[in-house]
Amino acid sequence: MSLVVIKKSKESPKMTPRGKGLVGMSVAMIVIGSMIGESLIVQLGVFGVIVLFFAYYTAKKNAKNLRILRRIPRTVFSGYDFNFELEITNKRRWMSSRNIM
Repeated sequence: MSLVVIKKSKESPKMTPRGKGLVGMSVAMIVIGSMIGESLIVQLGVFGVIVLFFAYYTAKKNAKNLRILRRIPRTVFSGYDFNFELEITNKRRWMSSRNIM
C-alpha cells in the first residue's frame, strides 16, 4: 500500500479565547482610562497589547521551526483499518515549542 506525504501548510497561529479576552480588556482599559483621565489604567492597557504582540511573535517563530510529517494511505475504504502516522520534529534548543497538540 503506497503512502502519501502531506507537507506542512503555511498557517499562522490562531488567537485563543484567552488572547481575545486580553485584547478586549486592554482596549477597554485604554478607552476607559482615556475618558476618566487615569494614566495608570491606560498604561496597563497598552502593556496588555504589548504582551499580546510579543506572545504572537514568539508563537509564530516557534511554529515556523517545526517539521510536521503526515503519512496516510492513498485510498481509504469504510470498514477497513488504515495506518496514519504523524511525526513532529522540533530541532530548536532554546524556546522550544511545547504543548503543540
